[in-house]
Amino acid sequence: MKTIARVALILTFFAVSLLGCTSVNEPEQTVSKVMNSIKKGEIDEVVRLMGGEGNIENGLGEELANVIKLSNKTLKYKIIDKTITGDKAVVKVKCSYGAIDPIILETTKQFFNRGMDSELKGIKLTDEQCKQIDKEEMIRAMETVALEEYVVTVDVYCTKIDKKWVVKREDQQAAFRNIITGNLGPALKRSTDLAAEMRDEFMAKALARE
Repeated sequence: MKTIARVALILTFFAVSLLGCTSVNEPEQTVSKVMNSIKKGEIDEVVRLMGGEGNIENGLGEELANVIKLSNKTLKYKIIDKTITGDKAVVKVKCSYGAIDPIILETTKQFFNRGMDSELKGIKLTDEQCKQIDKEEMIRAMETVALEEYVVTVDVYCTKIDKKWVVKREDQQAAFRNIITGNLGPALKRSTDLAAEMRDEFMAKALARE
């Protein structure tokens, strides 16, 4: 699916670029500022707070960005603990949010079904037609499929730079990145597995008909 290739660089960014630049005095304030921007669906603002540049929303594409924002706006969080050791801190945060997995999986399923239907009719879809189908099915899934609730407790690592606490880049948990993206990485992995299963099933049925 075109979506998978489109977001690969975005996931790489979240994997390696979690360096915060918020200028607040306590680590939990830094974390709260990032979490509140996530909650508002401010994807580009979250990126800026973590030291990134560029328009990430454009890279994601409008439909996928809207799906992630749908998840972001369900975010609830509570800071339950913090540990400060010198210029390093760990802020423990309990979060609940709606993961986008069901929307991505439904989009994949319908995209594959429409593609295979065209294949059986001898119609070869162009890249633009595939993108349009992807767009249509994602919009439809957003309107008809419920998010999957996730509850997770994460450790957010901070460090003090020039007397200001910032979100630490190295050692950040994958679970924290999943909160930011609405579980996009795992959702795409499940989507890839589903597409492979559907392809194998389609090929088996085609061979059985011969």
